[in-house]
Amino acid sequence: MRALPLAVLALVGCVCASATEARTALLQYKIAEVLQSSEFKEKVGDDVAFYFGNQGTPPVAEKFGDYRSEKTTNAVGKSDDVSCRRAVLSALIQFHDRAIQLGGNAVINMTGFSNIKDNDGEYECRAGGFVTRVLLRGTVVKLGR
Repeated sequence: MRALPLAVLALVGCVCASATEARTALLQYKIAEVLQSSEFKEKVGDDVAFYFGNQGTPPVAEKFGDYRSEKTTNAVGKSDDVSCRRAVLSALIQFHDRAIQLGGNAVINMTGFSNIKDNDGEYECRAGGFVTRVLLRGTVVKLGR
């Protein structure tokens, strides 16, 4: 007899958790806000340049390849703004590290989930009830001077 109330409670908990996670919003934020932040400057630095969408670049001296970074962060108890910023910063750190490892000094043609290059310097973030996700694609290069 005691098992029935516990089973009902567990079922209600699962349904509520599923309903909360089912919320997934596709949000867009200006990447300039992240690139100009003190957190970005502290964690990434300025030895690798990031160019989003169709943004013009100096001449490419060497191309190392196309890469992607998909990062997630815990969204529980955080606003969408905070969790999206954390996820995109993690993705940029991964691109930075890959560029340094390959001998590059820039990541160009960066896009997000939709792979649209004419994105006005915005990145896309999928914010859910428990997890926030950012996907970035880009080409690691060495720019000429």
